[in-house]
Amino acid sequence: MSNKYFYYIAQKKSTSIKIDDKFRLEFFNPSLFRLTRHKVGFKSLMLYFYWYILSLGKYRIVYIYDDETNNIAHYSNIITKIYKYAFMNKGDIFVLNCYTEPKYRGCKLYPFALQEIIKSYKSYKVWGMVLETNTASLKGIAKTSFMKYSEGYKSSFFGIYKEI
Repeated sequence: MSNKYFYYIAQKKSTSIKIDDKFRLEFFNPSLFRLTRHKVGFKSLMLYFYWYILSLGKYRIVYIYDDETNNIAHYSNIITKIYKYAFMNKGDIFVLNCYTEPKYRGCKLYPFALQEIIKSYKSYKVWGMVLETNTASLKGIAKTSFMKYSEGYKSSFFGIYKEI
C-alpha cells in the first residue's frame, strides 16, 4: 500500500469562518473551452478535461480573489462521483485539489472555501480527502464541520481510491 489518505465527510452543522473583506468568492462553472480561470500546465489541463468529460461538465471550481490585486488567492475543485472514488455514492460531491497561494496562507481561505461549499451543496453529501502528511490541509479541515470518516489509499490499478 502506498500513501495513506484520510477521508472526510461534511456534517450539516454550521461553522462561522470569517475572512478579510478584501477577498471575494466565486463559484466558477467551466466550459469545454474554458476549463479553469487559473494558469495550469498541460498535464493539469488534461486533468481538468478528464474531470469535465467524466462529470458530464458538472465539476465546479471555487475561487477566492484578492480584490486589491485581482489575484486568485485560493481555489478548490468540486466534482461529482466518478469511478476513481469508490467510497462515494451517486449524487455525492467531492472537494479536491485545493490550493492557496503562499502569500495568502494563514488567512483562513481554505476553511472558508470548504464552509461555503458545504453551505452551497447542503442537500448533497460532501466529501474531502487529504494525504496523511499534509498537515496544513489537516489544520484547515479541523476548523470546519468536516469530520474524519475513514482512511484509505490509492490503488495501483487505475488509481482508484479505496477505504482500508
